[in-house]
Amino acid sequence: MQSAVLYGLSQPLNTTIQQLRFNCPSGNCTWPAYDSLAVCSKCNSLTPSLTRFSDYGGQYVPLMEDNNAAALSNGTSYRLPNGLFLDNIDGWQWGAEPQYGAMFMTTYGTSNASLTNSLQDLSDTLIWAAGVLKTGPDAANATAAWPDLPVEAAECALYYCVNRYQTSVRNGSLVEEVSVVDGAHRAADSWQLVDFPDAWEAYNESMVESIAFDAYFSAAERSDLALVAPDGEMFNLSQNAVESISSYFMTTFQADLQAYNESNGTVEGQINGWYMNSTSIQYQPSAIQPFWKSEDLNETFVTLATSMTNALRADADADGATMVGKSGLMMTYYSVRWPWIALNCVVVLMGALFLFLTIGKCGESAPVWKSSTLAAMSRGGHVRHLLERATSLGEMEKFAKDEKVVLFGRDGEVMKDGSNVVETGVGSREVL
Repeated sequence: MQSAVLYGLSQPLNTTIQQLRFNCPSGNCTWPAYDSLAVCSKCNSLTPSLTRFSDYGGQYVPLMEDNNAAALSNGTSYRLPNGLFLDNIDGWQWGAEPQYGAMFMTTYGTSNASLTNSLQDLSDTLIWAAGVLKTGPDAANATAAWPDLPVEAAECALYYCVNRYQTSVRNGSLVEEVSVVDGAHRAADSWQLVDFPDAWEAYNESMVESIAFDAYFSAAERSDLALVAPDGEMFNLSQNAVESISSYFMTTFQADLQAYNESNGTVEGQINGWYMNSTSIQYQPSAIQPFWKSEDLNETFVTLATSMTNALRADADADGATMVGKSGLMMTYYSVRWPWIALNCVVVLMGALFLFLTIGKCGESAPVWKSSTLAAMSRGGHVRHLLERATSLGEMEKFAKDEKVVLFGRDGEVMKDGSNVVETGVGSREVL
């Protein structure tokens, strides 16, 4: 699970989704919809809840890890109701010289929902929550100075839930449609104390119900944490899994608590994570660096929750059920022989070309005497003397070939040179 957490902080969401283990030999598979234990995330914007205070801008002073000069002056802090705040000296400019210490980001992480600003409804399934305050340069005004630099506030949480998955594999890539199962809740008879000595008196009822790791109370044995879906299906997490995950987040994402009040020059508040500048960039703890670099905290926590869910679904806690799906096989129904299709296409194209050429050629105008027999029939008497000596079709063709005629146009002009023509009864001014 530790590697899953760190992986989720360092990889994009699409890459993280593909880390879920599955078995699909064909590369194309489908599974029926199913419910599974999961880790969900939730983020709320708290920027409208920020309160502005005047102080001495000394939040960075006790956090410096170098010997840079410290300065206290008129300062301004932005604070959330649970005490998380961000404080700097008035007039500090991004990138200006000389550079005194400045706070870029502060965080307050907790596994106790009652210590959050907006996540109290997750008290029975909360793994860890973090409030985050960030400032940065003003994109619209390069000379903007504190306290007029933009400040953003958000609070994000990771918690146990039940998700419904519609899973498929397409061309070897995992594709999932995920939705939270509404109505899933922690079972009333789960997470009960099995052996709790009378001497270990709980501070309050919320501590007994909390699933957060506690160095003192976690020594008591508990039953499994169980989540119940609306259809009655139950999903269990062992005590060891619940408390080890909680402990890991506390030690990895929370530094020692830093408390402030008016006596040390700044507004009253608390932080357990920070990203700041002195002579160099300094931060505690190191695991919060992705929060500073993130342009979308909501997506960062979604990716983190997805990576943790992959570990749970991969049987990280106990022997879980395996979903059986259907494997799709590629089958050939039609096999196309492209050379034959190319031949047919060439024949069709050539036929179409021949058709268009023929139509174009036939569209040209032609003299009437070339396309009609009426002219020859009207002059039958003029050639009678030529053919009456013939006794067969062959003789008629021979006599016709040996005879020459002159053709006149309608204007009386000879259509061809007739100087060598022997006239055989065709009138010299007749029109044929």
